[in-house]
Amino acid sequence: MDRYDWTLTIKLNLSILKLSGLWPRDRYKIDPYTTLTALFLLTVFIPNLLSQIIKVFFILDDLTTLAATIYLLLTEILFTVKIFFLMKNMTTLKEAMKLLDTDLFQPKNPEQVAVVQLNLDSWRTIYNSFTMSCVGAIVFLSISPLLDKSGSGKNLPSLSWSPYNTQTSPAYELTYIYQVIGYAYTCMNHVNVDSFIAALNVFIGCQFDILCDNLRHLQPGDDAQESLVKCIKHHKLILKFATICNESFNLAFFVQLLVSATITGLTLFQLSTMVPFTAGFFYFTSYYLASVTQMFQYCWFSNEVHLKSANVPCAAFESDWTDLSLEVKKGLLFFIMRTQKPLHISALNVFHLSLESFVAILKTAWSYYTLLRQAEEELQNETIDRYDWTLTIKQNLSILRISGLWPRDNYKIDPYTILTAIFLLTIFLPNLLSQIIKVFFILDDLTTLSATIYLLLTEILFVVKIFSLMTNMTTLKQAMKLLDTDMFQPKNTEQVALVQPNLDSWSTIYNSFTTMCEPERISRLFLGFRTTRKPHLPTNSRIFTKSSDMLTPA
Repeated sequence: MDRYDWTLTIKLNLSILKLSGLWPRDRYKIDPYTTLTALFLLTVFIPNLLSQIIKVFFILDDLTTLAATIYLLLTEILFTVKIFFLMKNMTTLKEAMKLLDTDLFQPKNPEQVAVVQLNLDSWRTIYNSFTMSCVGAIVFLSISPLLDKSGSGKNLPSLSWSPYNTQTSPAYELTYIYQVIGYAYTCMNHVNVDSFIAALNVFIGCQFDILCDNLRHLQPGDDAQESLVKCIKHHKLILKFATICNESFNLAFFVQLLVSATITGLTLFQLSTMVPFTAGFFYFTSYYLASVTQMFQYCWFSNEVHLKSANVPCAAFESDWTDLSLEVKKGLLFFIMRTQKPLHISALNVFHLSLESFVAILKTAWSYYTLLRQAEEELQNETIDRYDWTLTIKQNLSILRISGLWPRDNYKIDPYTILTAIFLLTIFLPNLLSQIIKVFFILDDLTTLSATIYLLLTEILFVVKIFSLMTNMTTLKQAMKLLDTDMFQPKNTEQVALVQPNLDSWSTIYNSFTTMCEPERISRLFLGFRTTRKPHLPTNSRIFTKSSDMLTPA
């Protein structure tokens, strides 16, 4: 059986780290690679980080702007901690990666290869999802300032302090490109550093799977003692590999646990302030998914290490131990007692990374989000103006008022009511009565009858509606006054944003309804005009005669 290449699955991951200056051939030393890495960090990453730190001191009194700045700042600080420990422990990590090529770490048969590949495939799936979320975040972060026309100046991808005026060209364009490059570098390397650490935990879990399979197939015979010794050495080597990986990022895990809840809560808060289906909305959605996936892969694969290490004593007991020699039984018993305590991936030897930790982080993030929402609502409640419910339907009410169907208070004996009665008695009711009378003369002509009666039904329906409107005018006026009460007022801008789309949808339907009714009215007038202008048509034309009968006033 060929030797298994453990780095094949994470080859793309390591290649990106190598191109970014975070994975030297052996270790960091004074050479062109280290020089280029330092130059890139000092010119692209560090200035961007410092500009955001300085900006924070200018926006401490603005909660929304502070939240929009500090979540990115915390992400970059977290990335700084991780690359510091990655560079500091590079030599140790290189030695740990060499352990994967030892004989004890190699799968012994195709079944073990299949189990290993299944675990690495799950890592690859999460890695691809994490990468796509981060790529989406970078793309939407890059284009959202160009699409967002709010504000008086030119928007940049993030709020940061600059020693020069960023509103003039070419300073604006250069700063824009600089920020995009800086965030793309931070984001993609954050993905690959996190995924590399998660891959180390996957390797540890795979080694426990291989060890459990070897223990289950422990058979009586002359080589039983040798097989057990190999399993013991394999277990010790796994613990050594796990210790190297855990100690290399022990403090980084601790900072990750502290910061993740804050970043997730701030991202949720920012997402709640975005207008749906805008570039900013999709940016914060992608960023939120990325932050959740980031913490999930840590906790998931660390939890898998714990569960698989707990399977070791059970796998030893599942072996054919009853037929083993007494000496081998004693060695197996001591091994089972030694492996009773499962392995934990910890943060600063205080918190264990597990699914329980992941749930706790999400709960804490939700608490932060709720706290920020309450604080924002309290600030907005002090300054929000009263909402005018009738502003959207102002045109609608104006037309009703001109038509005599919306008095100032109620219908009473006054000039407005008298004019309304005159308008209805001289224009509407005679037209309605003439159509009703006409129906009795065309009962034997189905085509003409259908052409007349649909208009008649429309006008009868209008009579019913204006009758209900006029008889209930006092009640309707009282109902409209209720809209101005304090209970009916939106309490913050988010509630206004919830109300406005509903009124906008009504406005859209109202405009569409009005637009569709106008061509119908104009076409009726035009057809009536054509009919009255051609009295000389031959009387033997059945179609024109019927049309003339239909359109000739009674």
